[in-house]
Amino acid sequence: MAKAISSWVGYDSFGRRVQVAKSESKKFYCRAWKWNGYAMAWEKWQKMEDRPRHFLNLEGQIEFGFSALDYIGGSELRLRLPS
Repeated sequence: MAKAISSWVGYDSFGRRVQVAKSESKKFYCRAWKWNGYAMAWEKWQKMEDRPRHFLNLEGQIEFGFSALDYIGGSELRLRLPS
């Protein structure tokens, strides 16, 4: 398991709540908040084929589809990503 060094959260172009994380090895992972048959929960982390294109401003927002995700923190969140 790899540690996340940065994380962003927001909504994608389809209106789904998503979280994007950057690992120590500079790879990006994402997951969506969705119904799993019992309750709303986060999906498993999936590796992103391409990294988000732009960092939009000094607050750390990144572009994700047609929307911007807000920076929520770094390693203090203790997110574990697949290797």
